[in-house]
Amino acid sequence: MNMTVINGRAALALEADSRLRLGMLGAGRAARECMTALSRTDFLEISAIGETEPARAQAALALAPEAERTLDLSGLLARELDAVVIGSNSVSNAEHSLLALARFLPVFCLRPIGRCADEVQAVVDAARSLDRCLQVDFAYRDNDRAAGLRQQFRQGSLGAVNRIRIDAHLATPLEDAEARHVRLAEFWHHLIDLPLWLLDHPAVTSLTVGEPSPERIEVQMELEGGVRLDIVSHIHQSREEGEFLSLALGTSREDQRLCLSRGRINALLGILPPGAAWPQTLPPAQAATRWARRLLLEQGFIGESEMMISVAKLVDQVIGPR
Repeated sequence: MNMTVINGRAALALEADSRLRLGMLGAGRAARECMTALSRTDFLEISAIGETEPARAQAALALAPEAERTLDLSGLLARELDAVVIGSNSVSNAEHSLLALARFLPVFCLRPIGRCADEVQAVVDAARSLDRCLQVDFAYRDNDRAAGLRQQFRQGSLGAVNRIRIDAHLATPLEDAEARHVRLAEFWHHLIDLPLWLLDHPAVTSLTVGEPSPERIEVQMELEGGVRLDIVSHIHQSREEGEFLSLALGTSREDQRLCLSRGRINALLGILPPGAAWPQTLPPAQAATRWARRLLLEQGFIGESEMMISVAKLVDQVIGPR
């Protein structure tokens, strides 16, 4: 596979019989769902899988029989790859992303790329300086309903937006306090990213965090232009992982609503509020497929990735150090 230049940006020049070669770091449930979605395309292949746990590695290799198995990222990066998908534990995402970028490989993360804003800043800075494509699976924005709502806002057909409220529920089997804290921080990246993305990233002029509890966090923000943003998250103990998000957008014309979910449906049955609309279940790895398809045209840095830094700074204020 060779490189070419399109409008001054590096891109992959695929030969007729070649495909994009991806390396997958991690083979947990989310990573395997991503592999399944990616394997349905006709322009890429999973060439290598990095996973230490034998059962997970075997399950992943069943999805990509031609892939080579390695035990860590260094083994993965020793293969001939065109890009890397990081689906391992988010604690090491920043380190792993920096190592992959240092090899001039585009990176896609299934979870946030850092545990705090400083880590996110370091990774985004590296991607920008190396002009490499860096993306995260912001699944709540990467769907037709959210994209349609953003387009309506941009066209002005919604009228003036004056308030947004998000009620979100996270069901998790995690019992360790530190692990639950990290998982909740990952969830809050989505809760903050989605409304700011819908409104084209207005500045946040103030942020107030209510009295937190282990089961509930409530946040109020004032956005540029006078929009009020209220976010309430609830965490529930469950045998399975599941997420539910209800977004109500108040406008001068007609209010709009999004109801979205990820994970196991059974985990959501006990946490949906009474009378709540049944949510649209988000398909896994939709963003990863679009990221990979984009690499066929160019691998350069995406300016919108800068917004991950501001989102991470806000999550730090809400969740605290991790």
